[in-house]
Amino acid sequence: IAAENDIGTDELMTVPGSGKGGRVTKLDILAYLKTRTGIPAEATAASPKLAPPPSLSPSFTGSEARVEMDHMRKLIADHMRTSLDTSAHVYVMTEVDMTSIVDFTESEGNAFFAREGFKLTYTPFIALAVTRALQMIPDMNSSLDGTSIVRNKNINIGLAVAVDQGLLVPVIQRSEELNFLGLCRKVRDLAVRTRDKQISPDELQGSTFTITNFGVFNVTMGTPIINQPNVGIMGIGTVRKRPVVLESESGDSIGIRSIMMLSLGFDHRLIDGAGGARFIEAVQSNIENMELDKLF
Repeated sequence: IAAENDIGTDELMTVPGSGKGGRVTKLDILAYLKTRTGIPAEATAASPKLAPPPSLSPSFTGSEARVEMDHMRKLIADHMRTSLDTSAHVYVMTEVDMTSIVDFTESEGNAFFAREGFKLTYTPFIALAVTRALQMIPDMNSSLDGTSIVRNKNINIGLAVAVDQGLLVPVIQRSEELNFLGLCRKVRDLAVRTRDKQISPDELQGSTFTITNFGVFNVTMGTPIINQPNVGIMGIGTVRKRPVVLESESGDSIGIRSIMMLSLGFDHRLIDGAGGARFIEAVQSNIENMELDKLF
């Protein structure tokens, strides 16, 4: 494999593939490039000098400056304001013991990366737990049209992805038809293409429930705004080790566990507090009791 303008024809080298069937992935190429000790002189000389970025300093008039929102921020602002004006937001929260999943990810992470070419993260586990909970409690996978409840046949999970200009929500279509490995691949694909600005508008439509992971920013807990026309949104906090009380038949003890906060925002026009509590409890149970040895 030779990268144009980087590896000359007299400098071809073999890049070992970590993908399935020995395929060379983007990560393999990036890892190889990091090991190279130099770049051909002609390539260096031909590299154009980049112009400095434009100044982002606002122009102040007196003690303030006014800067017009960009197009994406305007859309986000309108969407969030409409959601608050439309839905009766209510929140419930609970702690989830992620210890088994954390241990599984650490023990299987290297083998998974060797097979798939990307890291095993917590998000697919949560997406699987949410999908199973939505199958158990279909009201959370519905929407409202006036006084009519719209039942959705398929479970389409929206994943909030932070980009430079704001937030986009690509959708895992028919997540109930995907196994765990399929969810891993889909989560990775959507996140990468969204951040690389390669996602299509059609892939940002049709969600029936949304997951937003502010834990990636080291945030413990949050209260996200419902993504219309969904009636529910799940917020994922960061995973932290904490001392907790462990109950057993022989008595209570203190142990160190990996704990994550879940927050569920739901539309009280359709979902009552009991329904919201049942749903978040189902997600918690699905995470803590997942049969990890049967995922692959």
